[in-house]
Amino acid sequence: MFCGTLCHIANYFCLIFYSCKLNNTKVLRIAGYFFSEFYELSGLKRFYYMMITITEVTTREHISIIEKLAYEIWTEHYIPIIGIEQVEYMLEKYQSNSAIFSQIKDEGYMYFLMENEKQAVGYIAVLPGKDGLFLSKFYVHSSYRKRGIGKKALDFIEQLARNMNLKKIYLTVNKNNKTAITVYEKLGFINTGSIITDIGNGFVMDDYKMEKVIKL
Repeated sequence: MFCGTLCHIANYFCLIFYSCKLNNTKVLRIAGYFFSEFYELSGLKRFYYMMITITEVTTREHISIIEKLAYEIWTEHYIPIIGIEQVEYMLEKYQSNSAIFSQIKDEGYMYFLMENEKQAVGYIAVLPGKDGLFLSKFYVHSSYRKRGIGKKALDFIEQLARNMNLKKIYLTVNKNNKTAITVYEKLGFINTGSIITDIGNGFVMDDYKMEKVIKL
């Protein structure tokens, strides 16, 4: 069923929301055409062209792809911030195949896989609640960063919140994750204070809580 379109000509971007049936499974998708700013390389003008699909995770195959993505992204990005022992502990506790399956089946989480021409490039996890839409996971692989994917994926997340009649998106981010904090601030999130969560095994998550109010 066609849901609508959104085009930003000035940003060389076209976004299409739709849902469909794929092998008898309902799949939510967002297709976007991304044109990065032109840049000089060997005297030639070049640009990136990408078609991104964001698919709701409904199968073990999807979960296995996200588990692999999580390992690659987390070990690269978080080891310098929280150390390898905590990263390995958190991957097993929160991003293993069985953990993700349980979050979806039993805890109400929704996971989404981002792909470019069937190549996994990132993933999202959200949890709807009375306080708003909790953006639990929002990751783009390092090979695909700085191409506008994060901003356009947030458009999808905001539309998801609107569809659920939720006026706020909120998240937590490690206090030492300066790069992510800067990105979230540029995307319109406001730092609302500190939150420390004991996750067991002698580890804590020492985070800031950030939120963004959206128009319904």
